[in-house]
Amino acid sequence: MAEKKEKVEKKEEVEETKKVEDKKEEETVSKGNTKIYKILAYFGILWIVGLLVQEKDDKSVRFHVGQGMLITILGVIIALINNLLVANIFVVTKTGYWGLVEYQTTSGLGMFIMAILWIIPTVLAIIGIINAAKDQDKELPVIGKLAFYK
Repeated sequence: MAEKKEKVEKKEEVEETKKVEDKKEEETVSKGNTKIYKILAYFGILWIVGLLVQEKDDKSVRFHVGQGMLITILGVIIALINNLLVANIFVVTKTGYWGLVEYQTTSGLGMFIMAILWIIPTVLAIIGIINAAKDQDKELPVIGKLAFYK
């Protein structure tokens, strides 16, 4: 009788340890997934993935999705600036024989300004990716405080 009790107790202990190990494994997988979602938030519009997954309620994932949204908005603003101002102000036009436009291109100064403007969101995204990879919830320089999704 005592042997049967010991076997039952051992079986229950084994089941308990399996449950604990399974729970730890689930937490590890979930933690790995949250890191992926946090990093993806800084790749253009892929922050949407963080809004659609089960881990969307994780505070850290929400933080990085908000930071990624800011970078996307900044990118749209820079694209508008490039298209409306830089590309139209710094245009070199080559006219042909009868006054017809042969080609238009942006001057070297215009191209330089465009490159400088696009470096800003790229650097911010790299900073965000590094923070996400280190599991740190640091705001991005300059624009991080403007996050509206937290």
